Amino acid sequence: MKYIGLVWAQLWRRPKRTWFTVISIAVAFLLFAVLIGFGVVLDQALSKLDSRLFVVSKYSQEQLPLAYRAQIEAVPGIKDVSHMAFFGGYYKDRRYGLPVYATDVTKTFHIYRTLFNVQEESLQKMRDNRTGVLMARRLAVLYGW
Repeated sequence: MKYIGLVWAQLWRRPKRTWFTVISIAVAFLLFAVLIGFGVVLDQALSKLDSRLFVVSKYSQEQLPLAYRAQIEAVPGIKDVSHMAFFGGYYKDRRYGLPVYATDVTKTFHIYRTLFNVQEESLQKMRDNRTGVLMARRLAVLYGW
């Protein structure tokens, strides 16, 4: 306790250095708190996810070969495998692009049943028609389909 006066005098001998030190310590604690919070949010988000594994090719525009499907199905713990092949579509004009996916309707909508709210009768119609399409009601209303 007898050196408090000496420490206090040395701290304020160079006020800029003291303030920069205080600010750097405050920033360090702020970053620590933000990163801890970020970790908690990520843990909560990951705990809500289903146990799905998405396998994609190294390059985003290429699809995995269908021969890999059998290899993926052979991995222990894999319950079901489906594929979605993306190709760009448009309606009337190239400026109005639509995301279009070719897929196996039965398997895809079984795997993603929690993501898509599709009625069974609509899926059956899609299975019966090879050129069928499923789309959001809002998109159908927008284009008058």
